[in-house]
Amino acid sequence: MMMLKKEFRELFTSYKILFVPIIFTILMITQPITLKMLPDLLSKSANLPEGSTFYIPEPSAGEALASALSKFDSLGVFILIMIVMGTIAGERASGVTAMIMVKPISRMSYYVSKLCAYACLTLFSLIVAVLASVYYVDIQFGHVAWGDVLKGTLLYYPNLLLIVVSTICASAFFKRSVTAGGVSLLINLILFTVPSFYEDTLGKFAPKGVTSAAEEMIHRGTYSDQALTSFLGVSVLIGFFFLIGWFLFRKQEL
Repeated sequence: MMMLKKEFRELFTSYKILFVPIIFTILMITQPITLKMLPDLLSKSANLPEGSTFYIPEPSAGEALASALSKFDSLGVFILIMIVMGTIAGERASGVTAMIMVKPISRMSYYVSKLCAYACLTLFSLIVAVLASVYYVDIQFGHVAWGDVLKGTLLYYPNLLLIVVSTICASAFFKRSVTAGGVSLLINLILFTVPSFYEDTLGKFAPKGVTSAAEEMIHRGTYSDQALTSFLGVSVLIGFFFLIGWFLFRKQEL
């Protein structure tokens, strides 16, 4: 409990509790803004003859929000890794971890506290970003089903949790934050992209299935049975990286 308080205090003193939600909000809200401005931008750049019209059907509120959420599968992965990669590796390099372990604090407490703090930060930032995007979309595109958006947000959260856990796993093994971030980026790029080429096998258990389920929930208020298989696959990956990270951290010299 003492370590968990320390981690949350650090989130406040480092202002991560402030700038991470802002970054998430900017990342998510740019997609609806782009969709709203796209017809005007294309009509001005198309050099159409005078009197011609350029029509692009406006997406529904659900479609605009669903497309915004999917941006986390690309740029969001990189941003979240940058935020998390120094959690353990950075403190080990500066000697903070060794100083903390002098006290009667177990490595398990230290490791789990890191995970819990950044998992909570990620969830809080995601909710703030979604609320800001929903407010904009509700004004510009029409009524938004808040209940479906909340369900879709919670459905998508395991993907971000997977990024957090896998990055902390890498941070627990490597002594340099940059190395941990690079390895985590490679791992997550593989997890988020490679299974899409094997939809009948690996694709069923991939994070992309969770993204599709979240988008479908926001857009239509439902999701397919196939999503359950994807949730199972992501849950197994989260547990796997948690255990591997703990095993590596327990064996590492501080």
